[in-house]
Amino acid sequence: MIASAPPKETGFNLARQGWLQRFVDVSVERMFSEEQRRVGMISLRHGLKLFLAVCIAALAFQLGVLRLTWGHPMTRFMLCSVLAYGLTLVVALRAAPNLHRMLGWWVVAVAGASIAIASPMLLLRGYPMELLLRYGYFGLVLFALLPFLILRLPWLDGVVANLATIAAYAMILYAIPDFPPLHRWVHLHNVLIGLGAAASGGWMLEKLARDEFVQRLTVEARERELQAAHVRIRTLLLNTLPESIANRLQAGEHPLADGPLTVSVVFADIVGFTPLAARLPPAKLVLLLDQLFRRFDLLAATFGVEKIKTIGDAYLAVAGVPQSRPDHACAAADFALSLLEATREIARESNLPLDVRIGIDTGKVIAGVIGRDKFAYDVWGETVNTAARMESHGEPGRVQISEATRLALGDDFLIELRGPREIKGLGTMNTFWVVARKSHSIGLAAVDSAGS
Repeated sequence: MIASAPPKETGFNLARQGWLQRFVDVSVERMFSEEQRRVGMISLRHGLKLFLAVCIAALAFQLGVLRLTWGHPMTRFMLCSVLAYGLTLVVALRAAPNLHRMLGWWVVAVAGASIAIASPMLLLRGYPMELLLRYGYFGLVLFALLPFLILRLPWLDGVVANLATIAAYAMILYAIPDFPPLHRWVHLHNVLIGLGAAASGGWMLEKLARDEFVQRLTVEARERELQAAHVRIRTLLLNTLPESIANRLQAGEHPLADGPLTVSVVFADIVGFTPLAARLPPAKLVLLLDQLFRRFDLLAATFGVEKIKTIGDAYLAVAGVPQSRPDHACAAADFALSLLEATREIARESNLPLDVRIGIDTGKVIAGVIGRDKFAYDVWGETVNTAARMESHGEPGRVQISEATRLALGDDFLIELRGPREIKGLGTMNTFWVVARKSHSIGLAAVDSAGS
């Protein structure tokens, strides 16, 4: 009979077969056995400490309370037990970490056989045979639990070790000349019943251990899947939203809105894109847009400008969100000038008539996240509309700014007065051209970084 478990849940084949419930996958069976032996070593060390303490207490009780001499058989037996447990504990504590690999059925079999032979001989030297008849098999039954309960050996290995122990015990019983035959059979019968009970309990313990092992592997696999899903969700959010906004969204903030914020809005549009789209194959058109907007994204990150979205062939970005900054106008102007240079470079590389028209306005906006299944971080306000009008009423290859942006830029840029212009929906406005930064170092360094 094979009990199967879906391999995809854990990355392992957790199917088990036969009444021994062994794992079909050899590597999984090896993992389980190694784990059980490591647990067995820990249990062995704690068990030896306990038995050693009990034997020392019993020896002290015999010498101090019962006034037994060192030559008394029971005292000698208890002293031998203290020495045996102490020596075994020292080996278990001091040996190499891989000592658990040496614990097999043959080690337990040799130890059990030695105890089965030595214990009756020590007891019979000073006690009547009735003591052995009445209590001898209790020690063997307790020892029979060792492979299963303490050492965590595979069930079949534990059974073989116990059979070796009872065989040695039977041999010593037959070697005792005064042992009554009927008592011998009764004694062996009781020992066999005890060993059978130990074997049954050991089988149940191993089955429970295998069930717990499978359950733990499954839980760990699901935890890894949840962690991976969390990372994927986090990555998707960061690809869509600014990090600080993603953190607030994951924290459960709703609605997520900020403002009014003083910012500078950059609106860029590819000139002549509609006729270009009509004559380019779809794949080439998408590849061109991807190349151009990826360069824009890199420049936005370079100047600390937040990309908001693309609308067809238009690109909307804002300086001053989600974190406010006093130099938002300068960052927006640097970014806009770098967009002009990046577009010229891609036009030369692609041998296509590419150019871009850019507009900037400075003022108040509201920023926030909209949507439930598909989140979008967006900005709203008159400043956005004005930036769009600055772009649409501008000229190819130039950056047109409003008077509000001109005042915010100060004296850091070379600016030309364009003069009053009739702006659709806004009336007459005084507009300007941003030509270059007076100190070219920042703009050129950013463009070089983006181009590389």
